[in-house]
Amino acid sequence: MRYRLITAALLAALSMPALAQDAEEESGPLAFNVGIVSDYVFRGVSQTNEGPAFQAGMDYTHDSGFHAGVWA
Repeated sequence: MRYRLITAALLAALSMPALAQDAEEESGPLAFNVGIVSDYVFRGVSQTNEGPAFQAGMDYTHDSGFHAGVWA
């Protein structure tokens, strides 16, 4: 029992650096994203005949807080 307690304490101590946040990076106003999903479903109906789907998107963020995005 003592061995498990020590092991749990060591694992908890070693995981603490993982909670630290990185400094916020300066990024441009455009962000791009892609995804491969197992099935694209819209309103309960498969749009890809129950096959995989590829999705891509782009987001624009202005310093004022305005945000717009598009995906296909």
